[in-house]
Amino acid sequence: MEPLEEPIILPSGQYRFISSKKIDAINKMGPKTFYYLDNGQVRDLYCQVFQELQPKQIETHEKERSQKSIGADFKLVAKYGTRQETETKTTYEPELTSPVMYNQVQDYLVKNNNVIFGLEDFDYDKSSIDEFKSMCAAMEKKFSFSVPEELQEKFISDKLHEFALNHSKEIAQSSGFVSLQGEFLVAKVDHDCRSLSYSHPLNQYLAQGDTSISIEILCHSPNLSSSGSTTFTPDSSVKITCVGKVVRWNSKEGLLTINPIAIF
Repeated sequence: MEPLEEPIILPSGQYRFISSKKIDAINKMGPKTFYYLDNGQVRDLYCQVFQELQPKQIETHEKERSQKSIGADFKLVAKYGTRQETETKTTYEPELTSPVMYNQVQDYLVKNNNVIFGLEDFDYDKSSIDEFKSMCAAMEKKFSFSVPEELQEKFISDKLHEFALNHSKEIAQSSGFVSLQGEFLVAKVDHDCRSLSYSHPLNQYLAQGDTSISIEILCHSPNLSSSGSTTFTPDSSVKITCVGKVVRWNSKEGLLTINPIAIF
């Protein structure tokens, strides 16, 4: 597991640790190969974020100066000079494509802390577990007393279960824009929609009777690129980054549904 950084205090008072590498990765990402891009959402968000009207035409002006001279090679040299100024005007249409608009919207949302990162990860504050292990080691060294292995394992197991339940609640209460990075299963393919499914890693720490957590991304087929259509094939696994918005939480099934804006 990667080192945990940047603790974020949630309204519940719990700490969630997010690797800063995940935020840096999306900020520093170069040109993207889009598997999915919802042009309607991109344009709507762009118009809300960037309210100033974009120019329909842009003109550039360039001025050039030239000087001509005539001279005679006598004892007295006479020169005649003229200055001529020309101007070139170029008019072009600015190209504002959906990918260009999306990148600007993404930058705005991330810089203004409007995106939740890390819902797909199981990161937690390991300090309580580390303190317990240190205490056990100190007791053995100072008093020659070993805490039984099964008690140590139960303490750690109970703590991980507690962390898993807390993160489950955080997922259930999440809303707004999210960024997800992981390996998803193409669970459903039909004419209108393709469903990407993600079984959450916290499930291995849940107890019997707890509801397993999964994340579902619903991709409407008209928004798939040619790369997306050929990549999102039935029962295949795909490593993706998805930026989208939380649609609903199904507490009975433990299912978080995401409406994607872009997948790349």
